[in-house]
Amino acid sequence: MMAEVAGRSEGGGVGEAERLTQRTILLLAVLLIGVLWAASACSSPAPTTTLATTGTAAVRATTTTAAAPSTTAIAPTSTTRALPDTTTIAAATTTTAPPTTSTTAPAASNGPVPIVFPLASRVPFEHEYLDPRSGHLHQGIDLFAPKMAKEVAVVSGTVTLQVTGWSGGPWYALWLAGDDGHGYSYSHLNNDTPGTDNGKGGVRYAFAAGLVTGSHVHQGQVIAYCGDSGNAEVEGPQLHFEIHETTSMSSPTIDPYDSLYSAPLANGAAPPAWPVLALSRYEQSSSKITYIGAWSTATQPGASGGSAVHADSNARALIWFEGTRLDLIATKAADQGNAWLSLDGGPAVAVDLYSPTMIPKQAVWSTGVLTQGTHTVSLLRAGESTAAGGGTGVNIDALEVTGKLIQAPALTTSEQSSSLLKYRGAWTTSASGSDSGGSLRRADSPGASVTAQFSGVYVAWMAGKGPGYGQARLTLDGGKPVTVDLHSASTLCRQQVWSSGVMDDGTHVLKIEWMGVKNPAASGTSINLDALQLIGALDSVGSKPWWGAADFATIPPPSGG
Repeated sequence: MMAEVAGRSEGGGVGEAERLTQRTILLLAVLLIGVLWAASACSSPAPTTTLATTGTAAVRATTTTAAAPSTTAIAPTSTTRALPDTTTIAAATTTTAPPTTSTTAPAASNGPVPIVFPLASRVPFEHEYLDPRSGHLHQGIDLFAPKMAKEVAVVSGTVTLQVTGWSGGPWYALWLAGDDGHGYSYSHLNNDTPGTDNGKGGVRYAFAAGLVTGSHVHQGQVIAYCGDSGNAEVEGPQLHFEIHETTSMSSPTIDPYDSLYSAPLANGAAPPAWPVLALSRYEQSSSKITYIGAWSTATQPGASGGSAVHADSNARALIWFEGTRLDLIATKAADQGNAWLSLDGGPAVAVDLYSPTMIPKQAVWSTGVLTQGTHTVSLLRAGESTAAGGGTGVNIDALEVTGKLIQAPALTTSEQSSSLLKYRGAWTTSASGSDSGGSLRRADSPGASVTAQFSGVYVAWMAGKGPGYGQARLTLDGGKPVTVDLHSASTLCRQQVWSSGVMDDGTHVLKIEWMGVKNPAASGTSINLDALQLIGALDSVGSKPWWGAADFATIPPPSGG
């Protein structure tokens, strides 16, 4: 809910009783509008308080929406100024624009509006106009860009600077009444001191220097700076951009996509030929997602499609897509913990799925807008609780993709009997219908080992666990050995006892060795191999080198010749 500075002409020749009646009717109408609009959050909040000017005194028109946050006005001096409590309530001769959160479709556009791109540099964007939001339809398009990215006037016109109070600091926006007869809304301007997220940047880092309400600007002039003020803190810095049919803030919006699509930059650079990408929702049951480890599907009230997949032990999901953005939809609940997500092989970030009460169908993580192409997402259950008494589970409900999912590399199983595995020492084969492929191999003597070479990104060791099994030494690509304990108080078959996680695509070597040791509860020291699960394929051991130049240090020549 914004405050704005605008002009107003005084009315005259109306009796006091008639003015009181008009004011009473107006207040009742405004309260009704406030009830209808207060429930919905606005991506580009429109002003709900009009500042009128009589001579040099600022007065407030009686169009304040019920339950509006505290508002301030950016006066023509470009400084923030609160209205005094003694401000006179003026007769309503000017109508305030309702928030642009309509639940019905506005009038259709008659083709692209000739504008320049509203950012000084072009960024990818999605066709999200009229997408459903919480209680309303999205009335514009979000252009994601770095903080302090320059925003420019798409046409020549007159500006109104806007601000409202918000929990994370002031929410800044700008209205451009175009000389072409259209109105343009710029929202989520920067409210931070550069290099911080403190919400204390003030108007100097939101609007261009010297700009005040009533300033006339020319097309391509820098007018504001991109940020995350208001409810954009979660998604990140962006320009929420709207086009309206007329210069009245209450006029219907029109679809800005074609106008942005065909808009040149302010410097004259022509728009590129970008393809139009659709926003699609994929349920967690999509065959294009590769699940690794122990995932289970459960019916869940309120979930997208009525169900979700859950993991409470070591598990991972691999998601590949072509497009510009992916959003993860999940349930937040008391038994959930941290999920770690990595984009395009980059550093993993923790996503907290904990909530003391169950909240289904939440957008918990997003890639943000990316360069169009093929992208990969890896989700790992970390086994971390994020709250005292909280759980460690993770879940996937659905995925929203601007573009399309493509098939993630499939998980395949190579049995212990594969001729591509290299066994050393004494191994015996034991048949059981409970084992993968109907059998496994055991070893319980010095010198026993098995080596697997494969090309791919993932490997997991499947084995039997039981009272008589001991511990094995495992190395991957010649790295630091790890000890894997196969003991269990009861007999368990087809158990994933170790996994590599997602690695760089290439050739890798896995070696498992008998150690002759056990934990105190075990009755024996034997080890076994049931199968290997791979994203990739086994190679013949030694058929190609698995090391690279980076694995070796350069040995300097000896000193002294």
